[in-house]
Amino acid sequence: MKIRKQLVEKFSKETRGHEITLTAGIDPSPPDPYPNAIFYVRMESIDKETNKKSKVEPIWLSLNEMAKLSVLMTIASRFWIERLEKTSWQSQKRIEAFINAWGHVKDAMDSLFEGVC
Repeated sequence: MKIRKQLVEKFSKETRGHEITLTAGIDPSPPDPYPNAIFYVRMESIDKETNKKSKVEPIWLSLNEMAKLSVLMTIASRFWIERLEKTSWQSQKRIEAFINAWGHVKDAMDSLFEGVC
């Protein structure tokens, strides 16, 4: 059985001027120079006024990068409990705590993945 390219997830959001889509998928035949990659993330934006579509080249993630991204997003979600007021002292403290926590986790993951792949 041949594995074919598959859409895994699509996230769409709208702003005043654009519709933005983030697509994640699997492609068993990635382009060079990514012969060992299989998972990609691509972003696309459509200008609502002109209907012009802007596509960005997909980013191909290694297993280590996928692990780091998933942990980063999981950790970040703990800190965004409710809407952040960007100029408030409490929000700044939460942002600093997140960056500090991510630094510790990233260091641990880097040493865990050292020498792997």
